[in-house]
Amino acid sequence: MQAESHKPRRTAIACIACRQSKVKCSGDEPCANCIRRSLTCQFSEANSKVLVSERLVVCQAPLPCRRVGKR
Repeated sequence: MQAESHKPRRTAIACIACRQSKVKCSGDEPCANCIRRSLTCQFSEANSKVLVSERLVVCQAPLPCRRVGKR
């Protein structure tokens, strides 16, 4: 029998300092990097939804893409 390896779960949102430094965030508040670097750990409250244009959604259909709008 093999021992199960447990990968740490990736946090969904990194704190502002980790995002700016492009380092992995532990997701805790305060996170491990901010504690080690003596920084204020803050998480953004902004909405991070990605907007997709209707044209792109139409072109993902199995049929050939058609231009949407004026000709």
